[in-house]
Amino acid sequence: MKIAMIGQKGIPSRAGGVEIHVEELAAGLVEMGQQVDVYCRKYYCKNRVKEHRGIRLYYIPTISTKHLDAIIYTFFATIVALCKGYDIFHYHACGPSSLCWIPKLFGKKVVCTTHGLDWKRAKWGAIGQEYLKLGERTINKHANEIIVLNDPMKTYFENTYQRDTNVIPNGVAENELISAEIIKEKWGLDKGSYFLYLGRLVPEKGIHYLIEAYQRMNTDKKLVIAGGSSHSDDYVERLAAMSIDNDNIIMTGFVSGKTLEELYSNAFIYVLPSDVEGLPISLLEAMSYKRYCLVSDIKENTTTSNGKAVAFQHGNVDDLYEKLCDIDAMSALEVERKGQEAGEYVAENYRWKAVVEKTLKVYEKVKKNLPRISFMNTEIDNLTMDEALCKIDDLIQQNKNAYVVTPNVDHIVQLEQGGALCDVYKEADLILADGKPIVWLAKWYKTPLKSKISGSDLLPLLCDMAAKKQYKMFLLGAAEGVADKATENLCIKYPGLQIVGTYSPPYGFEKDEEELNKIFDVVTKARPHILIVGLGCPKQELFIYHNREKLQVPISLGLGASIDFEAGEVKRAPKWMSEVGLEWFYRVLQDPKRLAKRYFVDDMKIFRLALKYKKITRKDKVE
Repeated sequence: MKIAMIGQKGIPSRAGGVEIHVEELAAGLVEMGQQVDVYCRKYYCKNRVKEHRGIRLYYIPTISTKHLDAIIYTFFATIVALCKGYDIFHYHACGPSSLCWIPKLFGKKVVCTTHGLDWKRAKWGAIGQEYLKLGERTINKHANEIIVLNDPMKTYFENTYQRDTNVIPNGVAENELISAEIIKEKWGLDKGSYFLYLGRLVPEKGIHYLIEAYQRMNTDKKLVIAGGSSHSDDYVERLAAMSIDNDNIIMTGFVSGKTLEELYSNAFIYVLPSDVEGLPISLLEAMSYKRYCLVSDIKENTTTSNGKAVAFQHGNVDDLYEKLCDIDAMSALEVERKGQEAGEYVAENYRWKAVVEKTLKVYEKVKKNLPRISFMNTEIDNLTMDEALCKIDDLIQQNKNAYVVTPNVDHIVQLEQGGALCDVYKEADLILADGKPIVWLAKWYKTPLKSKISGSDLLPLLCDMAAKKQYKMFLLGAAEGVADKATENLCIKYPGLQIVGTYSPPYGFEKDEEELNKIFDVVTKARPHILIVGLGCPKQELFIYHNREKLQVPISLGLGASIDFEAGEVKRAPKWMSEVGLEWFYRVLQDPKRLAKRYFVDDMKIFRLALKYKKITRKDKVE
């Protein structure tokens, strides 16, 4: 795939979160075999090279002023890019995205990433704010897909534009701590001897609150303000004036490389007192260096840190002062322990590899124009059975540890409760409607689905495709011996089918590390192309989601009782009952003790949910 990235100032750079994001994303895409061209602003890049980390760089002239810089650069970058045959135009930030309609005029596919609600930033006057809001509206109208960095921005687009978005947060590298050498020589800084702010020096970052609060403190620790101007020279001068009489406030200017690494590694804490953020990369970086952090309580900061940082009321200097004093009184050992917890959290949840993989899925959806529709509390791919099989075949060929989910009424009810299953659905490569009630509800919402694609109907057709294409299959789940019986029956029905392994894990296996390693070992040694998991919802979906990278299977599908059906252990409902949506009732009659509560109590909530989402749909149409 050939991708153009437009909107960032330039790479390589550590000056801003957008530039870091674009460089890491582009480099990751290149590693995955994509061609990525990044369009840079010529004045911004002093050392111009044609290629960086496998990324091709193009330098576009512009006028370096606050109001004309981005728009002139974006216009010329877009015109140049239109001549180069890109599959995807990926715009970053609201200002540059205001011109995303141009490639759409030429039939190009457009993805826009909103890194924050830029019009809220204090550096923009009334005209600038209105133009950035225009950029938002343009994104909503013209982008094939929108990427946002966190759930608050997703909610904003849903409430403001009734537009669904893809939540893909920033990533961060795993960083090693290094000793204070350069910073000791330059500024006399030792390990744990200073509070740190590192980032752009712009009003919305709230650095003036930090300086004012620090001035009140009685502490032997210094305050380090590291960063440079971003069309904000007046603000930088204001900060310098506030600090001029205090020798313990050090303004380093722009830092990078080993100096930046030393500052993060040796800070007592990192402070982010901002009024406006997207998803703050500087906060993620500080946490990746195992620093305890103090942040303003705006949603973007608190959702990013997820309880691993202490928060103060944004804009409240008194509260910031009190929190600084509280942390200053803590022992170095306690601060270090909390920093360690922060580092472990970001290492687990903010990996650049995951960011790249999720972004590539968005590109593939746009390129293939996969017809995914919003449905109640999730989305569904509106496909026929044949189209679903073709898509599964494509995913096998791509070999990217993809997975498929099949929502039915029970899934919808569980999704409404939130939790881990929602994360599974957000990242699913394919979402197929399993059950007539889902089809009926979609029609009621006036977004009709082409077909019901139940797991029990899909499995035989998958086996037929696998036999013809020589794909290997593994069956995981069902009671002891059931998968073996299913294998025997399926291989008779579909000559040439290769089922290379079966395994029935014991109850509670998901909490047993030894048992999990056994599963990983048996599956990876068998090297299947297709993994069928029959463990019931949500256990099978969560197992696939959390372990897909360890399993290393091109595609995994959670298909519930399908293995039991094929083994003949459980009889499927007559076709007429399936067609009129009564297959669930037939299953209750077979196993009332286990299924009666699920279908007659838990799943009855679907009627309330159906009305709830019908009202939401009507409200959106009125607005």
